[in-house]
Amino acid sequence: MNICKSAALLAAVGAVSMAIANAASAQSFTSATNTAQALDLDSAAGSFSVWRATDLTGVNAAHIRFDFPQMRSDPKWAPGFHYALQSGDEIVQITFVGSTKTGPIMVGTLEHLKGGKTVSSEDFLMPINASEECGLDIDWSPANEVAFHLKCPEMVKVSPTGETHKATMSSAPTAFQISGSTGELEVKSLQLGHLTP
Repeated sequence: MNICKSAALLAAVGAVSMAIANAASAQSFTSATNTAQALDLDSAAGSFSVWRATDLTGVNAAHIRFDFPQMRSDPKWAPGFHYALQSGDEIVQITFVGSTKTGPIMVGTLEHLKGGKTVSSEDFLMPINASEECGLDIDWSPANEVAFHLKCPEMVKVSPTGETHKATMSSAPTAFQISGSTGELEVKSLQLGHLTP
């Protein structure tokens, strides 16, 4: 893709993201706990760490700030990190994958899985620097449409509102999971709560 087409595509994504963000900004977020939780999923090479919430009663949104302080090298597993919503055998998640060979660059993908098979997959256009502190807002509607709003410092230089990707689940999510392998995911702030118009 040439530079002109890339610039036009990023500008279009920025316009769509801004429209979505303006709609979201009209909504009000209320934390379920009134306090933010911090997590440090620090996994050795080839190992796996997980945090899971299994009661989403009254919850339809999450506000998260995070970075990736360390990536490790393993002959079998690349550094990988996930924020996932689940209902039965259906999962919608944002996945970040990196490599110690390419430097501190993480690539984000929105994945929709059902019964272990991929329903859809969308790459985020802008890679992120692992050392950046990013914001991730997740919300899901009564119609089970899940939206992931990602906003990182380098990303907002191109699109001030970041990037938003969506997928629709068959039923309301019943669990929320954060996981990581072969590196460190530092969640500096996690709030589960309710988003209202």
